[in-house]
Amino acid sequence: MLADDIETLVKESERIYLRKDKPIIPGQDFFRRHFLYPISMISRGFDFAKKEFLIFSILYYLGILFVAIFVQNIPMQYSAESRVTISSSMIYFAMFAPVFVALFLPPSTFSSSRIDRNAVNLLAQKIDADYIDSLEKILAIHQERVDKRIVLIKRLYALGWAVFIYFIKQIDAPLELQVVPSEKNMFYLAIFGMVIMFGFFCVHAYSKSAETIISNIKVAIIEKGSYNKRLQPTAERGG
Repeated sequence: MLADDIETLVKESERIYLRKDKPIIPGQDFFRRHFLYPISMISRGFDFAKKEFLIFSILYYLGILFVAIFVQNIPMQYSAESRVTISSSMIYFAMFAPVFVALFLPPSTFSSSRIDRNAVNLLAQKIDADYIDSLEKILAIHQERVDKRIVLIKRLYALGWAVFIYFIKQIDAPLELQVVPSEKNMFYLAIFGMVIMFGFFCVHAYSKSAETIISNIKVAIIEKGSYNKRLQPTAERGG
């Protein structure tokens, strides 16, 4: 069945992308796909997300450093209320500006798929050129399932973020109620950034890996179809 062919292609694309050898003992493939591949998906995805990760990290901790210095030097002639407003505004800016930059980078920085030419060639050899159109349709169903899984993970991450913020507010006084944030609160802010950063880029890395695995198959199907069309005129002239 063509559905089995696509499933085989997806598994092979995963194996090539994650740089794993072919399984040689019974049960090895099942164990790797369910227990080892999840970690590998994230670690390989970080190869694609490292630019955004670096930008986010630098901006976030520079922002924390700037706020820590700035709020300690707010002129005393300002009223306590004004100093609280300035302090809290700077803190929120330091928290959310790097997130804004990381989320809304221009398409040129992330839209290019890291197609692996070797993977495409290996996958193309396993594709039956007579069923190109059908394979593309079945692959679209797999793509839809992958997209839904990524959306679910992002929603769970957003829920976890909300719960984390709630507990941070329970641990200590809200940042915005203090004229000058305490060292303890600045420490919480730094930890908050590390947790948010790690969670966001794990999700981002996984989505990059899943996208690349499917993209390699798509390109392999296109390459196989194109190669087959080039052969047809030659075959007709030879006939």
